[in-house]
Amino acid sequence: MSFEKLEQYIGARLDELTTLDVYNSKLPIVDEYPCLCFLLGSSSNPVRLRDDYILTLDYWANSENSITIIQQAELIKAGFNYYYQSESEGFYQSHIIFSARIPDEKPNVRRFQQRYLLKVRWRLWQRV
Repeated sequence: MSFEKLEQYIGARLDELTTLDVYNSKLPIVDEYPCLCFLLGSSSNPVRLRDDYILTLDYWANSENSITIIQQAELIKAGFNYYYQSESEGFYQSHIIFSARIPDEKPNVRRFQQRYLLKVRWRLWQRV
């Protein structure tokens, strides 16, 4: 399973769990709120035959009210925390490690963030 394929699996899973528009890595140039942006980065936790990643989910809204993004964050948590996905190339598990409101300098923008630890095991023949 390549890094790109892992991102595809994650994006597809997030699309299944939320009604928000889901974007990989950054918000679109046009402000499409409310929405969800995810970023997959490496973790400094080396484990033999496993790669760990930190998945950051940023929920964005452009109103004083953040109820919509909080509700969507709870839906994602219910379907993604302790989630296990197995594919022919390998599998991953996800566990939430952080959840909080994030202040923004724009007065009408609301942001909520979750971070998940993804434990990825590649099939042994994929590592060669």
